[in-house]
Parts: sequence; C-alpha cells; structure tokens
Amino acid sequence: MPGRNQEGYSDPTASMAISHVAKEERRDEEERTLRRIIYIMRSVAAAFNFEIVGRITLKDKGTGRIYR
Repeated sequence: MPGRNQEGYSDPTASMAISHVAKEERRDEEERTLRRIIYIMRSVAAAFNFEIVGRITLKDKGTGRIYR
C-alpha cells in the first residue's frame, strides 16, 4: 500500500521522502545515460577525425523531454 506504514496507517512523510529519493535516483540515471551518449558521439566523431564544436541537443522519443 503506497503511503501507508506496516500497520496500515497513512504515513505521508515517509511516502514523500521515498518519492523524493526515487526521483533523484531517476535523475541521476538520466544524467549518467546522457553523459554516456555524448561520450560515444565524441568518440565516433574522433574516429573519423572530426570533433564536436557546438552544443548537442537530444530529445527522448518516449517522454518528449529535450536535453540541451
């Protein structure tokens, strides 16, 4: 039961704390993924004797979120 303790009573403080931690973990995972993607893009460019000189903008096809 979300938002409830083991006895079944409402526990909004714990529920809120857990949701904040989960949100932060998702944000950290997104950041790690984006860093890996940019590293790969730079490596591919370097393999062909190019370098990326401008900003890279990425859009998540699933969520529609744009990363700049």
